[in-house]
Amino acid sequence: MIKIIVIIFSLLCSTFISAQQYMFESEIINNNAEGFYKIYLIPDISSRMQQNFPDLRVVNKNNVEIPFIYGLDWINPDSTAKVKLKIVKNRHKKFKRITEIVVSNDTLKNIDNFIIEIPNKGLKNKLKITGSFNQKSWYEIKKNFSVQAAYTDSIVTELIIANIPSTGFKFYKFTFSDYKDETIQVLNVYTISSPHVNKEYFELNKPLISHKDTLDRTIFNFKFTDTYFIDKISFRIEGSRYYLRRANISKATNRIRSVDGIMYFDDIDKEFFLGSDRKNTVILPRFKTKNLKLVVDNKDNIPIRIVDVCAYQLKNYIITYLKPNEIYTLKFGNRKAQFPVYDLTYFKKSVPKRIPVIEVKNTKQVYTEKNAGVSSRVWQIPPYYLWIAVSVVGIILIFLTTRIIIERYKNDGFYDEGNKSGE
Repeated sequence: MIKIIVIIFSLLCSTFISAQQYMFESEIINNNAEGFYKIYLIPDISSRMQQNFPDLRVVNKNNVEIPFIYGLDWINPDSTAKVKLKIVKNRHKKFKRITEIVVSNDTLKNIDNFIIEIPNKGLKNKLKITGSFNQKSWYEIKKNFSVQAAYTDSIVTELIIANIPSTGFKFYKFTFSDYKDETIQVLNVYTISSPHVNKEYFELNKPLISHKDTLDRTIFNFKFTDTYFIDKISFRIEGSRYYLRRANISKATNRIRSVDGIMYFDDIDKEFFLGSDRKNTVILPRFKTKNLKLVVDNKDNIPIRIVDVCAYQLKNYIITYLKPNEIYTLKFGNRKAQFPVYDLTYFKKSVPKRIPVIEVKNTKQVYTEKNAGVSSRVWQIPPYYLWIAVSVVGIILIFLTTRIIIERYKNDGFYDEGNKSGE
């Protein structure tokens, strides 16, 4: 019986290990000096990861994780005036063990950063950010990720959140998971409307363009060679000397994924105008797709034609500390992976602002979708079945423990001595 229990636990452990495998690897080119390095997540790498890149790891030749920091936009709170966001809801849900903070974006300008002011108590927590236009339908901007308060000697500290897509919701919700049953006290929430950051982009492969005219609209479809994160797109248009048309861009196949009733922000259509007096460049909230659909409202005008499309992806990157002449590997691509938690996050201010870039090479797939499907199916078992299995194993363990204790007492002569004294 004990052997059976051991086998069961071995199978569970092996399944867990397989579920934690990363499907792709890239070699990090050897560095000659010790220090911090910047590694760009080129489109070939980022296209194989989840939103906001929780499924990314750096390991050495012994498969030991090397801490890293996600790309910093170097927001300097003193570089421009902070814009204070009004807190409209601040509540702690004791039974759910979460704290929710809702703020309003009264200017309705796009926001791509937050500064959350909290008491300096060594916060180390999980945070989820969602957005809404009406406080009823919420869209996920960044799912549970680790946040750590900056190291400081003052009584208050700040959480600077910069690596998020630009969105223009009316309301934003910050959901903190309680840590050791301690509630999160948020004093103020700010954003910097115009941070002094020069954003750089990778240009993506040009898509195939097709279109279809209806009575008063033209529907364009753009098919890319791979599934990319698209942060900016521009159009070259022909067909009319003067035009101003309302347009709507979305994923061609809008597979809305819902987790606890919350959809992803990039499932939202984006409306804008195409005009002869503008650049016709649109900033997208980090759409991840292979196919884009653009609907142009022509009304009674001659249809316009899009003859060229240029799409761009932000140059996302990580910063890590590497030793010289060591072998390091970038692992990525795992739908089950969560954001890593490293102490290095506490020391962001220790990272120099100018650091060398180190490249990666030889991206390869090391774990197939077929094997991933086998492991993922195990974890798609309904939770109550897992609880039943755990309960059965627990009962068996209690039974075996009791039997072992009884047998031990018998072998020690406990019952024999008791019988003799009774006689």
